[in-house]
Amino acid sequence: MMKKNNSFSLRAICAAISILWIPSIATGAAIPFAQYPAGSSAREPAPNVIVSVDDSGSMGASGIVTLKDALKQTFADTNVPDGRIRLAWQSMNRCAGIPSSSTACGSKNFMKPLAGAHRTNFLTWVDTLTHGNGTPAHIMVRNAGDYLKTTGVNSPWNSIPGTVDNAPIACRKAFHIFMTDGGWNSSEASTTANHVDGDRKKTGYTVIGGGNIDGNNLTLGDGTTGYTADSNATKIYYDQWGFGGTDGLNTISDLAFYYWATDLQSTIANNVKPIVKKSGDEIF
Repeated sequence: MMKKNNSFSLRAICAAISILWIPSIATGAAIPFAQYPAGSSAREPAPNVIVSVDDSGSMGASGIVTLKDALKQTFADTNVPDGRIRLAWQSMNRCAGIPSSSTACGSKNFMKPLAGAHRTNFLTWVDTLTHGNGTPAHIMVRNAGDYLKTTGVNSPWNSIPGTVDNAPIACRKAFHIFMTDGGWNSSEASTTANHVDGDRKKTGYTVIGGGNIDGNNLTLGDGTTGYTADSNATKIYYDQWGFGGTDGLNTISDLAFYYWATDLQSTIANNVKPIVKKSGDEIF
């Protein structure tokens, strides 16, 4: 069981998929999504950004106010100019899924350039955020990662999502920003015995990749680079948590690692340029 923290401490999982936990954010600041590869002055296409937020009961009124302020300031046009990024969004309980046909989102939360009506729709949705119900964090990560695997007319990688694109740009980056106040539980009511793991057999919780994904050897998304879980070079990434089977469960870090290590679009060439160039060995 993971205990919820009743105070609001804003964290984020950035997956693009790499994982990064961000400390508490009280005010907005310009988002430094790099669009210039290291050693280059050529501007890359606007990255795909998914924002997932916690609207569970433990956020409380003050936590929701802080969350709203952070989102509105951070994604204001003064910090993120029109067209700088492409944005999709979701929340745990009232806008789960991309796109979501819920009353809160009205199927308007799919990937589009952040500008004009799309920015207005996002900021309007932020104003509707309220707290209540559980903290199904696994589902948020799965929703975001699986959405980035969508193909066809509604692929988030299309030049204009919702329009056919037979040759999507092959160097577009993607980021998942996950903002939550603490440990996960299920979407079951907190008054039931199933509150912690009652959703385990639902799609968003059903174990993938054998459970302990970051603790097992695999081949990364480029199809050639090997990941050896117990090597000196990778030991900062792996742990021994997560297990498979009918009642198996991934950790949140397993899921972030899975979507980072997986080729999310096998029919699009792998031309994403690294933000930081590094050669040689590191000693950990």
